[in-house]
Amino acid sequence: MNRLAAVTSGIAALAPAAGFMAVPFVSDAWFPTLVTSLVAFGWLITIGFIVFALVSSAVPKGKRGLWAAVLFFGNFVAVPFFWFWYVWKTNAPSHAPGT
Repeated sequence: MNRLAAVTSGIAALAPAAGFMAVPFVSDAWFPTLVTSLVAFGWLITIGFIVFALVSSAVPKGKRGLWAAVLFFGNFVAVPFFWFWYVWKTNAPSHAPGT
């Protein structure tokens, strides 16, 4: 995964949590639409990360099923942690000692 895709998926991973924090500040007319959209987007992101966890070589084979369950049950709370550990850290530039 390239750096741009990693950053984009990170923003997507944080979007449902940020959206739910913004819900109290939304007017009544937009409330049902916003909540429905956030739930749908949150599940799409969660399913995408579950698929990534099951097929990616970044996640150790012994932890793939565990991460799939954690992502499913932890949903938008677990997705940012998974993103940081398995998407962002695997794309972080590695520096040689002394550079």
